[in-house]
Amino acid sequence: MISWIHESIKAIWFFLKFALFIVASYLLLLSLLWLLKQPVFVGLRQGSAVAFELLAQMETAVKVLGGLILSTSLLRFLDRYFLRGWVIRRLSLISGTSFSVLRLFTFPFIHKDNAHLAGNMPLLLLFAAVSVFLLPSITLIIVILMMFFVQGAGVWIFGGKNVPHGGTSGLLLGFFSFDVSYGLFAGSWMTAVALIILIIFGRRMFKNLTNRSPDISVATHVWGFLGGIFAAILISPFGFFAAY
Repeated sequence: MISWIHESIKAIWFFLKFALFIVASYLLLLSLLWLLKQPVFVGLRQGSAVAFELLAQMETAVKVLGGLILSTSLLRFLDRYFLRGWVIRRLSLISGTSFSVLRLFTFPFIHKDNAHLAGNMPLLLLFAAVSVFLLPSITLIIVILMMFFVQGAGVWIFGGKNVPHGGTSGLLLGFFSFDVSYGLFAGSWMTAVALIILIIFGRRMFKNLTNRSPDISVATHVWGFLGGIFAAILISPFGFFAAY
């Protein structure tokens, strides 16, 4: 009885913390967007083309990163406390079965547990933020769509027969490989950014890429990584969708 009460209190406390985190993230997102629209920032935008571009990228970064945090956290929260695994069953990608365009774009946001979500989020946000500041908004959309498509198609074809896949680890590796590849392709200060990322995080990312643990989706890691390189080639100065 005491054990049951203890576990119930822990579950309720975790529920409240998780709900508070989602609400706080949403309020922070709204506050940052409100701040960027205040007269002081509007004046900066009008006074300099460089400031205009920088502030526009900051606004895009807030929207993209805020959207990643809210969507992944909210789906995990709803699935754990209200939907009882429905999100995982319906929105994860099942490789080797009938093809689903919807699951191609939803499975990176699905996590089996909170540790899975928390482990992916910090570096995903960092690498995604770098991508936002490297690219104009329209080009960023092309990059993200290409990464989703290459990763999803690769996992569906090569991920095994009737195997469920989920998690943002593929996107994490995708943004990493994109930041490094595009920075090297583009030259100038972007190459310096790429080399810094490679030196600091390269060993850890390649260790994740070669991880063959039973609970790891190798296909997600590999095709997420390749998706980032493919997107970088497409929008590089010599690619089909040149960014500049």
